[in-house]
Amino acid sequence: MQITSALRTLFINFAVLIGLILGLLFVTALLGDGYNLAKSLFPKDDKRADLPSYEDPEYARQIFRDQKGSIKDYIPFVEWRQSEVSRETLTIDANGRRQHGIGRDNDAGAATLGVFGGSTVWGTGVDDNGTIPAQLDALTDKYEVTNYGERGYTTLQNLIDLMTLINEQRAPEVVVFYEGFNDVWVHCNYAVTEHLNGHLEERRIQAALDRTGKEDYLYNTILVPILAFVTRISGGGDDSHLSGCSEDPQRADAVAEMFVRTLEMAEVLVRANGGRFHAFLQPSAYFANPRSDYLDLGDADQIAQRAQFAAVYPLILEKMAARAHPWFSDLSGALDNDQMLLIDHVHVTPLGNSLLAEKISAAMK
Repeated sequence: MQITSALRTLFINFAVLIGLILGLLFVTALLGDGYNLAKSLFPKDDKRADLPSYEDPEYARQIFRDQKGSIKDYIPFVEWRQSEVSRETLTIDANGRRQHGIGRDNDAGAATLGVFGGSTVWGTGVDDNGTIPAQLDALTDKYEVTNYGERGYTTLQNLIDLMTLINEQRAPEVVVFYEGFNDVWVHCNYAVTEHLNGHLEERRIQAALDRTGKEDYLYNTILVPILAFVTRISGGGDDSHLSGCSEDPQRADAVAEMFVRTLEMAEVLVRANGGRFHAFLQPSAYFANPRSDYLDLGDADQIAQRAQFAAVYPLILEKMAARAHPWFSDLSGALDNDQMLLIDHVHVTPLGNSLLAEKISAAMK
């Protein structure tokens, strides 16, 4: 009788425990869905839209709304690319390439030109016609310009993207690499990657491939959803910007050398396939002297990042000067004037992109 009573008590306690766990999971899922719904119904405007860099803050807010809603698809080897979308200020085709409408009246037999890079080429903070490739297209009738930029891409990812285009016989005749920021931002930050060939989404993809973790059913089924929700609403989970290059000269030199070698490989590949290659070191608020007094770049994180660029960019320029490549141009000081062209640490206004496109066009001539 006592054994039966003890079993009944054990069963009841177990059932209560399971009920509590299921209830907690249900509440977490409900709160998560509610949080996502609230964010979609009442989206927060990007504070950058209110910067004096923009002439029309309301239009700038629309640009950031359109870009915030874009999603990524998995693409082999380069890892991700934006999904097809058509919005007021943002158009991405079925191949994940951002489109523009200006500069399309080209000469007969105009050469194809592709601009590769990260979010600065893709066009964060500007509409379709405000990107560097769009502005470059508007400057000349001799080229049919395509935007091959992608948010977060490093130079190596752009090289791999170029290789796939060559494999598919779709590579542009003239290739422009506009690079530098993401290589330093990613490879000097051990919280993002410890590999010289790493990328921005490395840890997330590694977690998805971790078969050992998937076998921990209790942890992954019960704790992970709860912890993920708490982390999300608390604003945590962002990678801290560690000082990998400023504190380690060998790492800084390795990052600079890898950047230079990747550009050299791209040039050899393009030339071997009958094309022309140009590479540009991009400007940033963390290097040279662009106007940035109206930006909030003074916290510890920003100061640490500035130190990374101070450690790596001079090494890149030193190595490029020693190699004397005619296809390389330094644009790191291209925004050094009194105009408010930056909208953050690296992205610029349409006017800034127009200025950069002019400098790129002049260097190519």
